[in-house]
Amino acid sequence: MIKVKVVGCGGYGGVGIVELLLRHPEAKIQTLVAATETGLPMSELYPHLKGFCDLPILKPDDPAAQEPADVVFFSTPDGVGMVQAPAELAKGARVIDYSGDFRFNNVEDYAEYARRIGRDPVHKTPELLPQTVYGLPELNRKAYSKNQRLVGN
Repeated sequence: MIKVKVVGCGGYGGVGIVELLLRHPEAKIQTLVAATETGLPMSELYPHLKGFCDLPILKPDDPAAQEPADVVFFSTPDGVGMVQAPAELAKGARVIDYSGDFRFNNVEDYAEYARRIGRDPVHKTPELLPQTVYGLPELNRKAYSKNQRLVGN
């Protein structure tokens, strides 16, 4: 089984990821992390998940939230994944980021994107950008490899 952590599980994107993972035959959600609604079971926040995902939502600084996973999804606002992804990658995880943090593989394109949406144009972990593949396999299939560890979506 693939052990999965979802960071930012409480929002619409996060719950969508959880719903998809619950149907995946090889995935096991082991950790749910969010900045709000912590301490609640996921199924209390989203009642349709009762009996399917009753794991508690952990604070980002909770020691249990630091447990390694095989895959970590970030469904967080821009700026969060770029700061937290290095620690997950260092633990051996593959990272899939749903924000704009890793949609570009160079600092120039990231800075242009960030300026257009009114964000800080300075990427906090520019060394990771060349490792990034944008998660659109229909266009980027050749860029993917079995060893791909960082996907921007």
